[in-house]
Amino acid sequence: MVDEDAVYTVAESADPYDSSPPVFELFAYAISREDGSQLWRQTVTTVEGGEGTGPLAIGEPTATLGPNALYIVHLDERSESFSLHVTKVARDGSSVEELAVLEGLATKTAPVVDDGTLYLFDPDFRAIALSTADGSIQYRTEPYYNTHITSAPVVGDDVLAVVNEGTVSAVQNDEGPAWSQITVFDRSDGSHRWTTEIGHARSLPTVTEETVYVVEGDRGRTAYGGETEDGRTPPARHVRAFDLADGSERWSYQYDRDETNNPMSLGGATTVTVDSDHVYLALGFANGAGAIPEEQRQSVRENRYRGPNLFALDRTDGSVQWETTLGDSAKVFVPTAVDENHLYALRKPVDREPELDILATDDGTLVDTLSDRFATNTWIAVADGEVYQSNRTVRSWR
Repeated sequence: MVDEDAVYTVAESADPYDSSPPVFELFAYAISREDGSQLWRQTVTTVEGGEGTGPLAIGEPTATLGPNALYIVHLDERSESFSLHVTKVARDGSSVEELAVLEGLATKTAPVVDDGTLYLFDPDFRAIALSTADGSIQYRTEPYYNTHITSAPVVGDDVLAVVNEGTVSAVQNDEGPAWSQITVFDRSDGSHRWTTEIGHARSLPTVTEETVYVVEGDRGRTAYGGETEDGRTPPARHVRAFDLADGSERWSYQYDRDETNNPMSLGGATTVTVDSDHVYLALGFANGAGAIPEEQRQSVRENRYRGPNLFALDRTDGSVQWETTLGDSAKVFVPTAVDENHLYALRKPVDREPELDILATDDGTLVDTLSDRFATNTWIAVADGEVYQSNRTVRSWR
């Protein structure tokens, strides 16, 4: 997370067993964008070791950056009922405040903050809005049982948009329940606006200027051969754009699939990046590199996808403005990052370490490639022509 002065991140103690009893610490810190020096470090919580404790005692933390503070959400998993803790850390590191404790809540989706309110969802798909001033609950919607959220909530205009699986509405296709759904709520009171069926998705929606974009048909319950356990075939893979007002489809773009039948990449994309003109689609099909069982690796390499793996679609109608092939059957990771003139795409070649390609947004021309110890399991951020990535340590490239 980056602002004009600093890079913010959250981490857990690497060596808790150096003390006796062991102490598990969750902390936040800020790094200067100018010289990489640590500006501050604050402990969010600690758990002392003992029976029933371990690295998961602090739960998997998530965080979001608000106008004046860093907000961190983590689980306390030491009791059967669980509790969700929301902590507020001032951007300058001057204060740490436990904003709210929500008993019986076990969600691990990231929160989102906007205009004095923090939004999150609980396991029963209830939208919860907390005041960032005092942690009071502004509203908690009625539950949708047998429904679960599969993406973090996204704020846009006056709505909350999420991707979910379950029964928010009676939407069904001819063969059974919807694969997945995109659901939009009113931000002011959490009331349900609309729900629309989409293909299998573990997608993070993107909301901008009265449109929500989503990628459907990525990996999920799909097994080898392209069918689910009940024998249904997943819908064709698309980027889809919906009107925020009523959920009507504005356009869709169908992209190719690979022929490897590898469940780790049956879909290739999970989210898109949007700027004023384009919707950028990056494909991350398996190419034989990375965490693929040895007995499958040769088959994946022989049958790997070799077509274009990065597309710029027109925001208004979904037409292809340009497409390109980065590397040799490279796996392109999402999300990509974009600034005023350049698109930044992290990719994993078959036989080399990850590289970062920088392309012109107007025509896809390759401007530069950086090859310097990039990680593949963390997002990248771009600000003022500088690229940041955090993977235990914060690194930057200009």
